[in-house]
Amino acid sequence: ISVQKQLIFRLPDSSGQWLKKEGPEIIDQLIRENCTAVFCSGDTIATALIDHAEKSGLKIPEDFSVVGVGDYWKSRNYDLSTVQLADSELGHGGFDLLTEIIRTKPEIPVHRKLNCPLLQRNTTGQKKEKK
Repeated sequence: ISVQKQLIFRLPDSSGQWLKKEGPEIIDQLIRENCTAVFCSGDTIATALIDHAEKSGLKIPEDFSVVGVGDYWKSRNYDLSTVQLADSELGHGGFDLLTEIIRTKPEIPVHRKLNCPLLQRNTTGQKKEKK
């Protein structure tokens, strides 16, 4: 899949409040570009986008798939496919990593891999062909 820069939207915040004004324009652009799926940087944005997509007459996931990040309570209300963040592991791991960096002063970047599984629910699927 190639990256289409015109379909990467820089958002002012992650609250989803901006979607009240800009949501319909974004949905219209995604429809014009024949997008079939969107990956959002958070569940709040994903659920707000679903609301606007459905108001535009799109069926989720038949016409348009949506994935969020976080697996927060709202994602469950929408049965949103999402990437589950390991919040506790992030906090503990961040503390351990910071302690290690202070103690050993490494000269190269330190990386840690966290388990963040995709929870496939009912907002993703294969696009249905129109008859």
